[in-house]
Amino acid sequence: VALPVMEELSKLTGLTTHLATLEEDEAVYIERAEPATFIRLNTWVGKRHHLHCSAVGNALIMYMAKDIIESLCGGGKLLRRTDRTITTFKALWDDLKRSAERGYSIDDAEDEAEGRGVAAPIMDGNKTIVASLGFAGSLGQLPVDRMDPLGKLVRRSADQISQQLGYPVADSRVSGVAV
Repeated sequence: VALPVMEELSKLTGLTTHLATLEEDEAVYIERAEPATFIRLNTWVGKRHHLHCSAVGNALIMYMAKDIIESLCGGGKLLRRTDRTITTFKALWDDLKRSAERGYSIDDAEDEAEGRGVAAPIMDGNKTIVASLGFAGSLGQLPVDRMDPLGKLVRRSADQISQQLGYPVADSRVSGVAV
């Protein structure tokens, strides 16, 4: 269901698009679509990411209850991947609340020093997050002023996929979900 949307997004934006799911305490890429441009990311299906510092990881957990997120992320000090990585649970929780309010998450060089990403959750008919859809690129491909428009685009695209999975998109994303 997601692949045609991902391919169109990559073609439209010139960015690599990923689909990730939650596996234990990590986000795992289960699909990707690459643009037909010269610059491509070194990513692959099966690549794993920490939940606390990747856009796809944040999107998978941003509507979960605080105690569940704390359990998944270890609760205390979080692994520093770059000098911009969020390393305390309080800061992560605050960031996830902002992500939930806007409907998409941001990785601003938190996982890779030279990379950025935006992602949004995909929900099924039971209003359960089943995957996240995200863009990833270099700092040059994803300048800060491009993050919000791409975040809104990925959120609309994730909603489109969610609707195909039976999620009532007209409902509020946070309806019945702990934030």
